[in-house]
Amino acid sequence: MKDSVIAVHEAGHALVAHAVGDRVLRVSVAPSPDGRALGAVMHAIPFTNDLAYFGRRLAGLQGGRVAVAVAATTVGDATTGCDSGAREDMEAESALNPFRGGSEGRHLFADEAAWVHFSRAWLAKTIEILLANEVQLRRLANALFRESDVLEGDRLDELLAPVTRFEARVDPRLWRARKR
Repeated sequence: MKDSVIAVHEAGHALVAHAVGDRVLRVSVAPSPDGRALGAVMHAIPFTNDLAYFGRRLAGLQGGRVAVAVAATTVGDATTGCDSGAREDMEAESALNPFRGGSEGRHLFADEAAWVHFSRAWLAKTIEILLANEVQLRRLANALFRESDVLEGDRLDELLAPVTRFEARVDPRLWRARKR
């Protein structure tokens, strides 16, 4: 049970990152040598210090815990929503907040309320992405759970190819950006 939750969690990170245009290089459900992570996704996020960059980062971070929640909802197993990876992801999201210690992007938001609205808008988009790609999420998680602890290269590209892509932006009416 726990291994399948980790597979869904990491598949969610990878699928969402791919859907918003990031290049996913590797997905793993092998624990890190120090034991801090039960899995990982390596993807290329070109730094641009704009709203699209922060949106892609948020979506990728949110993808793991949202994928577990989507899988729990559709399968009817509420226990899968409580994985330790979700806590780590929420801590990483909090660290990204430019008003709570994040070092980048403060100039893009009028205040912390604007950041919160932006983050929530991206959470809604992450849910939309995963619901639209639920079959692909299950295929990717299944491949991680049954085929290999690590997916990369052609096999990963093959599994991500049918994923519906989404523009890396949210409706600006959902949050307030600082006027330049």
